[in-house]
Formats: sequence, C-alpha cells, structure tokens
Amino acid sequence: MALTAKWVYTNNQAATITIASLANFGLAISNAIDNTSSGYMSMDLQVQIRTGGTVSTGGLYDEAGVGIYLLRTTDGSTSGVFDTVLGPGQAVTTAATIKANNPELLQILYTPAINTTYKSSIRIENLPAIFKFMVYNGTGGTLDSTGSNHYIKYASKVLQVF
Repeated sequence: MALTAKWVYTNNQAATITIASLANFGLAISNAIDNTSSGYMSMDLQVQIRTGGTVSTGGLYDEAGVGIYLLRTTDGSTSGVFDTVLGPGQAVTTAATIKANNPELLQILYTPAINTTYKSSIRIENLPAIFKFMVYNGTGGTLDSTGSNHYIKYASKVLQVF
C-alpha cells in the first residue's frame, strides 16, 4: 500500500505581543507559544511594522530597521531561559545587549521611511517545543502608536502521512 503525505496548516494566529509605541532600542517579547502537544515542524510568519515620525541610520543594523527574533527555551518550560536572558518588556540600551545574548535572528525589516508600513513573510523550520518572538526597534525613533498597525501572525504546519 502506498502512503500519501501532505502539509497540514493551522489557521493564522496572532502572537500576543505589544509592538505599538515601542521606543528606539526597545524590545517587545511575545507570550510563550507552546508547541509540545501539537508538535508542529515549521511555521510561516507574517510580520507588519509601521514606523513613527523618525528614522535614522546606524545602530545595531547599520541602517534603520526592526529585528525579528525567535527565543527558544532550553528547559521546556514557558518561563525558561528566554525570560532570564531577555525578559518581557526589558529595555535594551546598547546593541551589545542583543549581541551578547545571541537570540536567533529571523529577519531584519529595513525601515528607511517615516510613517510607513512594512510587511514581510518569514519561514521558520525545526520549531522548538516552547518559544517566543522578540521584536527589537532599531529605527532611530518610536514606532507608530496604533496597535492594529503592527502584528506577528503565524500558521504552523505538520506533515501528515496517511
């Protein structure tokens, strides 16, 4: 008997994260996403960020930009290492703070214009059991203050064999 395999996707889900009004050099960290029971192998992200009234060059990314990171836990708990290294809402005052802790950079959204919406799609393979998303604002200014102008949405997928 021949087996058939296909990718099965979840519906788009929004990560719980507050990106609006994120100050320059600031971090936003999502709530933990628990993948232990579903065991999804990969995920497609949709990210939207809107700049505020100021952008500049330099800083962590050498140009105005917003970094999207994946924080993995090493102990299998929702309050694992990712919280003790870079806690929710913790401000970053230097690029060295991020570099010293080595979070997994997924993508940099370059944001050269003020009051502009930027969107991106990102694929993540080999999902951990529990993880969070982190957004680092390196635009040179505070991000737009309207919550609906920013989001991280994801659709997980698993290979189903039948």
